Amino acid sequence: MTEPFEDPIAVDRDGVPVSLAPDRWRTKIGGSHPEMLDRRADMVHAIELPDVVLQDREFARRRHHLWRDDSGAFVTVVVQYTYTEHGIVGTVVTAFIRRRLRSGDVILFARGTP
Repeated sequence: MTEPFEDPIAVDRDGVPVSLAPDRWRTKIGGSHPEMLDRRADMVHAIELPDVVLQDREFARRRHHLWRDDSGAFVTVVVQYTYTEHGIVGTVVTAFIRRRLRSGDVILFARGTP
């Protein structure tokens, strides 16, 4: 299992830097969603150039960044945002593949039709 990109791994569409801790990559993403281990570039793409951004249903400071791949599935990266003395920063909570949007999700941004 390879280590994540240098910190931050991406900058979201609002200009917020997003980081990914090595232990999060190994344990949460690698352990729970091994299909993502070869898709780090897709994760970065989902953060920087999402097709859809959703508000998390349960956590106000989390957003789901989705990018539709060539198979039609959504690469989904959940980012938690925190206010610091240096401004807002984002941290990847998890990443996974989603086949469709859930009904009731609040769309914050959509590029075309998902």
